[in-house]
Amino acid sequence: MKSKAVKTGMLAVLLLAGGCQEQVNHRGRTPLAEVEGKFLYREDLLRVMPLGLSEADSAAFARAYIRNWMEDELLYVNAERNVPDMAEIDRLVDNYRRSLVTHAYQQAMVEQMSLGKITDGEVEAFYNENPQLFVCEEALVRGVYVKVPLGVKIPNLFKVWYRKTDTEAVEKLEKFVFRNAVDYDYFYDRWLPVGELVGRLPEGSTKRELATLLVKEKHLEMADTAYRYFLNLNEVVKVGEVKPLECVDTEIREILTNQQKTRFVNQLKKELYELAVETGKVDSVKNKD
Repeated sequence: MKSKAVKTGMLAVLLLAGGCQEQVNHRGRTPLAEVEGKFLYREDLLRVMPLGLSEADSAAFARAYIRNWMEDELLYVNAERNVPDMAEIDRLVDNYRRSLVTHAYQQAMVEQMSLGKITDGEVEAFYNENPQLFVCEEALVRGVYVKVPLGVKIPNLFKVWYRKTDTEAVEKLEKFVFRNAVDYDYFYDRWLPVGELVGRLPEGSTKRELATLLVKEKHLEMADTAYRYFLNLNEVVKVGEVKPLECVDTEIREILTNQQKTRFVNQLKKELYELAVETGKVDSVKNKD
């Protein structure tokens, strides 16, 4: 391959390896640079070099990479010598490593276990017992929204259609909007944050004023210089009220699943401890009088 040949040819003319000590066992690797006993190898450079570079670009990339590697190593070496409390850093590194290893082990054990399926009854019970966790910070609404060009003739029964949810009214509404509307959203079957609707209404009022209006009025009709807007709200959950269960079902299932995992990990720790006590692998130091 040409790109590989370019890399190999470029690397062959690099003279940086000349300063490397011969007595070091490089295990078949080709050293390119050394900083106080630490080596950068040709194999390391090949792994990061982009494919498809020209010979000149390949050489420029190699020079820049090697220079950056040497600067980083020199900075680290000098930092090691001058940081006043390396013991504290070693302790933090060890604690972080222990945390990573323990987390990886716990994740592996959790994946092997068979978590019980979260039932609808458990979700509903948690919802009823913890309403304070699901308070609305933004009003939620259900309804229908229609936006039509100002020049479109509105049928006399249109205001009846968009305010009803029976099948006949919805069918007639949809026949009209599919031919004439530039924006239409039927959301009687789902909850929308009121902010999503505010952004789709005219800019004649501030967003706060529109949001307040939306949660007070069931029917809203507005117009600007180009469009007419129709909105019917079937249900509203106001700020400070508890969100509907269907809005937080997924969130609750995640909470309950995490609780299952926590219980499993705690039981695992308890069993490991009890086994270690039985086998004499742990002991507690007791103060003697």
